[in-house]
Amino acid sequence: IIYNVKDPAIMPKNGVTWFLGKFGVMALIGILQSLLADFILLDLLKLHVQSVPLFIFATIVTSLTYMAIIQFLVAAFANPGRYIAIIILILQLTTSA
Repeated sequence: IIYNVKDPAIMPKNGVTWFLGKFGVMALIGILQSLLADFILLDLLKLHVQSVPLFIFATIVTSLTYMAIIQFLVAAFANPGRYIAIIILILQLTTSA
């Protein structure tokens, strides 16, 4: 909600550098959140998985996917995109039991 995904801090040379600059920050946040969730699940809650590296990889890929969806929605639709992202979050949480 706070991070501005549209306006660059400095003018990028092209759209790819703009995307990578914005997504890089969001990817870092997503990876850190994923690793924190993995730590809580594996160490604190003692979740047993068949392959810990594959589990961590899957959570990171999932986190990056969700961050890319949120970036798209916010960049394309501004505040309504933020609202749509929250609605998707609520639907995802309620349907995952």
